[in-house]
This record gives sequence, C-alpha cells and structure tokens, in this order.
Amino acid sequence: MNKTFVFLFFICLQIPAFLLSQTETVKIQDIQLHGNKRTQDYIIFREIQFKKGDSLSAAELNEKIIKSEQNIQNTSLFNFVNIQTDTIVENIYTIRVNVTERWYIWPFAMVKTAENNFNTWWIDKNYNHLTLMLLLADLNFRGSREQLILKANFGYDQSFGITYSIPYINKRQTLGTMFDASWSKYHEVNIGIVDLKNTFYRLSSSPLAEIMNGGISFIYRPTYRASGQFSVSYNQFNFNDSIFAKNPFYAPLNKTQILNFYSKIKIDFRDNKSYPLNGFYADLIFTQTGLNFLPAEKFYKTSVQSNMRFYKAFNQRIHYACGINALSSFRDAKAEFLGTEIGGNNNDIRGYEYYNIPVKNFVILKNNIGFTLVKKRTKRLPLIKSDNIGLFHYAIYLNAFFDAAIFSEDNRRNVFIQMTKPQNDRIYSAGIGLDFVTYYDMVFRFEMSHNFLFNQWGFFVNLKASI
Repeated sequence: MNKTFVFLFFICLQIPAFLLSQTETVKIQDIQLHGNKRTQDYIIFREIQFKKGDSLSAAELNEKIIKSEQNIQNTSLFNFVNIQTDTIVENIYTIRVNVTERWYIWPFAMVKTAENNFNTWWIDKNYNHLTLMLLLADLNFRGSREQLILKANFGYDQSFGITYSIPYINKRQTLGTMFDASWSKYHEVNIGIVDLKNTFYRLSSSPLAEIMNGGISFIYRPTYRASGQFSVSYNQFNFNDSIFAKNPFYAPLNKTQILNFYSKIKIDFRDNKSYPLNGFYADLIFTQTGLNFLPAEKFYKTSVQSNMRFYKAFNQRIHYACGINALSSFRDAKAEFLGTEIGGNNNDIRGYEYYNIPVKNFVILKNNIGFTLVKKRTKRLPLIKSDNIGLFHYAIYLNAFFDAAIFSEDNRRNVFIQMTKPQNDRIYSAGIGLDFVTYYDMVFRFEMSHNFLFNQWGFFVNLKASI
C-alpha cells in the first residue's frame, strides 16, 4: 500500500512539470535546411509556419512543426519531409528541416483513352481510341517550383502544347502566374450519348475537329491554406461538316470562337493532398464559357460548382472520408461538345464508370470508411542508389463506400440524344476497395462496386483517390 502511495505521489509531481513544458516559451535561434540540392531555400521557408527569432510555447511549436511538414509535403517537390528540434541551451532551439527531393526532370511516355476511364475502354479495346502522350517536363524549373511542360500527343488526340507556371512573381510570394497554349486535331470525335454511353464518329480522310487555345492564369495565395485562381483563355474550334450530318446540334457553328473566364477559390487543410486521412477541403468554382465579344462566339454557358471534402482518422487504423460535389449550370444554345455529364470531368460516381448521364445540375455525395491494412513504410529499391527514386514509401488501405447522386436532366440535349433515361433523378452505388498509395502522389484503386440503377456489379481500376 505504501509503494502504491509513493508511486501515485511521484506521478502527481510530474504533472505540473509536464504542463509547464507545454506552456514554457522556447526561442528559435536558427532554421537549417538539409537535402534541398536543387530547390531554392525560399521555396521551403515559404511553407514553414515559424521563423528565426520566434518565441513560442512548446505546444505551439509542435503544432506548427506538424503543419509545416504538411505544407512542404503538399508542394509535391519532396518524397520525404522531417522537421527536428536540436537544443542548443535550455529553451533555445535550432530547427532542422530534412527533405528528400523528388526527381524533377521527366521524359514522360503515357497512354490515355478517349473514353472517360480505362475501365470503359477495356470493354471494346478500341486501339483507335488510344493516345500516346509524350511529355518533357521540368517540375521544379530553376529550383523555384516553376513548371515547364512540353507536350506532344499522337493517335486519337494529335496535339502539341506548352505550359509554363511561376508560383511567385512578387516579393511577398503571394502571387503567381501560368501560361499555356496548344493545338489539336482529331479524326474521331464523341458526337453524342446513346443509352448513357459515348458514341464516336470517325473520318480518316480529313480531320473532324481542329482546336487552338491559349490562356493566362493568375494564382493568389495570401495564406498557407487558402488560394484563388483566375484564368482567361481563348479557344477556336473548326469542325468538319460531316459532324453536323450525324448531330446537327454538335456546335453552334463550323468555326466557333469562345472566350472563357474561370475562377476558383479554395481552402485546403488536408494533411496530405494526394491521399488525406485528416482535415478538410472546400472550393468554389465559377466558369463563364462564351462572353459574346467575338463574331463567331454564338454560345455561352455559365456554371457554378463547389467541392467539399472532410477527413477524420478515429485512430491509427480507422478513418472516414466524405465528399460533396455540387454543380448548377445554364446555357443558351445546344452544343453537345460542351455538355456536362455525371461520369466525366471528375464528376464521377463509383460503380458508374461505364456510363455518362447528361445533366444540368447535380449533387454527388461520396462516403468512405477505411481501414489501414499496412501503415506507411519506407523501402529502398534494389540497385538504385539515388534517393530521388530508390527510396520510396507505400501504404495499403481497405475501404467500404456508399455513393449517391441527385441530378436534373439537360433537356436541351434530350432533343437530339437517344438515351435510356434513369427512372428517377437519383442513383446509388456501394462497394469495397483496396488502395495502394506510394510516392510521387501515386494512388492505385482496385474496387468491386454495385450500381443500383442497372443492378450491376463491376470490378474497376482507377489511378487517383476517390475523395
């Protein structure tokens, strides 16, 4: 009994010392960066939520270290980020920021499909619908987080393009810009939807569509977790007359010009943007397609869209995610090539990968309950000495999900599109999946899902996080 009393008394003596250690002030004497061989120092310092000379409580410093690690990781410049404290004398710290850089200069060679996803293409395996994408990209140009990307596509999509983005153009590092331009031509186009599936028309003798576009964007990031993007672009479309024989409402004119205005405001408090387990994200997107300033601009479409995502890890194994995607749109003319669907442009619902539902407005709700099968582990690939590629991490997650969507049909498109309509304006799906998450923001999703509209099971493979 006396031993128990002594033990409890000792514990009680430690509590005030622990509380004091969390509230006592510590001073940051220096911040040292290690591992950024190419990335310039100011790019990393921009993401750190404290600075040299700050005096903080120990608890506040710990919180800012965690958030700073997340900020640096979410730049997509580094595979590993670790911030450590070294005590010089009592309550005076040196902060060590250790990073492992990614490989930034890539000659990419990828294949994409004309269909919305690989699963749909796999049904018919139409090789005319494949595009070989060749990209030469420097994703950390000049070490300043600039991106320079040269693109050349061959196959279904024959195009050339360039994108150049600069994250900061002012001294406060709050304003950035991006330029892009491209030219494309197609011998096959999607001319409409039949039975909720894309219908393609091909003409080998001459191009069915030629598209030229160019744009400029400004990105404003006043704080660590909030930003806004504002873009203006010019698009010119030249369509072959034979398209209109198949679908007279494919576009307003053979030669169509469009000025497009796009704005996006977002807040992002996710712990990891490629596969979050904690935090939340919200955005508001306004798009005005067509401003009626140009002689061949006989079309306009206005849309407002918002995405909200919530993530909560209940413990080291169980986590939950919820996503809400809502859109409302209006347009004054029939133009199939600029239509909106559930199933395209990231407006997907699991279990309906094979289908496109033309809509005017929608709300999509996604729910995930996840279990961590394999916690994040770090390994080294054999025979590769470079840490940029040879040192990698991975984790594996098991998910159960339920998705739903409510929508209103686009009556302008129903005039000329043959379609098996859903019996009502609601669709549902459910299933289970296995996610493999690794470095370079790569996510491999393997899912078995059931859509209740057609009472249909399917196995699907996707290459990004579902929420």
